[in-house]
Amino acid sequence: MKDVDPIEFFEKNDRVFITGAGGVGKSYAINQFCERYKKEEVLRTASTWKAAEIIGGKTVYSAFMIDYTKTEQEEYWDVVENFLKKTYEIIENENFEEWHRNDADALIRAEFLGEHGFRGSCEIEPSERESFFEEHLQRCKNDSRKAEKVWYAANSYLRWITIKTRVIIIDEISMLGSEILERILNKIEKFKYKGKIILSGDFYQLPPVPEEGETKKDYCFLSPKFKEFKCLELTKIQRTDDLEFSQVQQKIRDGRIKDEWGDIDPQIDLFFRKINIKPIIGDETTYTHLFTRNREVDEYNERMIERFKKNAKWVKFCCAEIQQNGSVIDDFKEEIKKHKKKLEYGDMELFEGMRVMTRVNRPKENYVNGTHAVVKDIAKNGDLVCIKDDGTEIYIKRVEAGPVLNVYDENDEKIASFEFKQYPICPAYAITIHKSQGSSIDRVWIGSGTSGFFESGQLYTAISRARSVKHLYCAAGVKAVKTDPMVQKFYKKIENEQMQIDKETKNKMAI
Repeated sequence: MKDVDPIEFFEKNDRVFITGAGGVGKSYAINQFCERYKKEEVLRTASTWKAAEIIGGKTVYSAFMIDYTKTEQEEYWDVVENFLKKTYEIIENENFEEWHRNDADALIRAEFLGEHGFRGSCEIEPSERESFFEEHLQRCKNDSRKAEKVWYAANSYLRWITIKTRVIIIDEISMLGSEILERILNKIEKFKYKGKIILSGDFYQLPPVPEEGETKKDYCFLSPKFKEFKCLELTKIQRTDDLEFSQVQQKIRDGRIKDEWGDIDPQIDLFFRKINIKPIIGDETTYTHLFTRNREVDEYNERMIERFKKNAKWVKFCCAEIQQNGSVIDDFKEEIKKHKKKLEYGDMELFEGMRVMTRVNRPKENYVNGTHAVVKDIAKNGDLVCIKDDGTEIYIKRVEAGPVLNVYDENDEKIASFEFKQYPICPAYAITIHKSQGSSIDRVWIGSGTSGFFESGQLYTAISRARSVKHLYCAAGVKAVKTDPMVQKFYKKIENEQMQIDKETKNKMAI
């Protein structure tokens, strides 16, 4: 099955998991397949904000309206309660323009309000509104069918998405836990989605981040629903023409680092000897440094930024706020200041001469995810002007950066809402290996030593970020290679299934 055309595989199967080592062309195959559809017929999502930016899509949490801080049941009743509350606020304020903004919402609200004796425009007191709301909510809790009606109305956006979409893509699936995958599938199945679902990722890379206090790994392939997906593993590396580097990555990926006598594989041994040699002095700052821990990243970036910004002609912050709902930014300075720390890179300082790395693909604008450049200026229209390593000039626009900041009063009523925009870049001096996932980087310097690697797939993820071994340095040794036996068992099963299908295919051809 290794020789199967992925496009043909996608055509034959409605639920697919495409996998393989970093750089085997998973994204390329998906993009080629999606060219058969109109842009609006393909819903591109990813497990993280960073991965979603790279593919030009949304996070699974945004696309499928999932609140990961709550259980599926808690989220369900929050949706029902908030929808009813909004309905009665509209009636109280006679804001019927908003009521009719969405036909599905209007129908369901009209039905419910009709049950309470309301017809057309009417006026109710705040105290009445609260009592009507409480009564209606209780009726939903007592009657699951009524609750379902409200839930469907509140999710009218998702219903519309499932009707018009023919292909749903979920990228970097390895970073998604089984519980979230099940919630996604449960939602779209409620709306009887009939299109294709393509999961993409590599479970040999970093596993999902566990919940606080949890130690057990929650790979999504452990979900019973994952059995509904046909698996296709690609093996030919597309990211680099260095065959030896490709072979080494494959061995590190699945833990095949020892020979038949139990000694370190000679090819692996030679590889680590090569990458343990530091580049010539003076080249260090042209590399992106990868570390296992945030503390190491912060320390290195701060050191480099302080070192270089002293002589910079200007220093500015890269974050921009957008006013919403009539909110005045000055009234919520403290809330905004705290919230900026939750954004992708906080309110990052920029200065002339700063080395940065792009985090999204914009080939038409002459840069892709992982492009290195030096900051030159900020244009009058707000674009960030940078010079790439090859000397060409690029213009980087700000993009939406989640999450949205909602401010509530003491009655838990929303009083302000702010969205943020940032340049899709990060300091190119250092990032965590976790944040590098999904990137292809020109120059990689793995700064953490052997003892600093604590997670399975961590070193493989870091090494596979490099486009070439020529510009790869690693402070860690071969003992830092860690592979999860659970993942090895999963891939062995895929391999056996593919071998069986290959055998059956050859037998049919021989007849």
